[in-house]
Amino acid sequence: MEIQIKTLVDIVGEYYGISQADILSDRRTKDFVRGRHVVAWLAATRTSKSLPAIGRCLGGRDHTSILHARNKIERLRQEDRRLARELAEIIELVEVVEASLKQLRIDVAPDIDPLDVARRVVARPGLAASITVNEIQALASYVAAFCSKTEDDPNDAITIDGLRYIAAWESLATPPPSIRRRWHVPPVLAEGPAATAVSLGDPPPGRSALDQRQQSENGS
Repeated sequence: MEIQIKTLVDIVGEYYGISQADILSDRRTKDFVRGRHVVAWLAATRTSKSLPAIGRCLGGRDHTSILHARNKIERLRQEDRRLARELAEIIELVEVVEASLKQLRIDVAPDIDPLDVARRVVARPGLAASITVNEIQALASYVAAFCSKTEDDPNDAITIDGLRYIAAWESLATPPPSIRRRWHVPPVLAEGPAATAVSLGDPPPGRSALDQRQQSENGS
């Protein structure tokens, strides 16, 4: 099994003396940005995950941010001797961890892609009752990051898929108020695991055009 992104986050965080929360946050402190970019570069070069999947595992970032980070670190690697040395040391740590896990036959839980979780639940709503705490946290973090990036513009990026992510939270009776306000979601999403539908109320401004585009793309 290939190394997981969360393991890369731990290794890079330990190396630079920063926390996992700092790497996954949007804080622009120089050390945090450097660690974040190094993780993105490692994930893009040492795992088989797509750039969008890497972005979702790194705090809900867009694939273009991951592409930028990968290219920047690759360029600086050729220009900055100190960074090149740091990367060589980090890669050595990664290889030690990979070898140790293989030798000890330790199976590390795979990274949780919030989009995969959401699609699984939407396809089979009855599975919502079996969502793990870690999967719920991944969904919550992704939606919260999505909201924080779009809350300045009430009409942008309100997608049907975004609403479906929240519908997957049927085991959480009350999602955060900021999310209810953002997507007009009623306070109570469901009354137990058997619930499969969510009443979204009146659509917020701009939704009708998006609905029409979604229907057109789906051929309906």
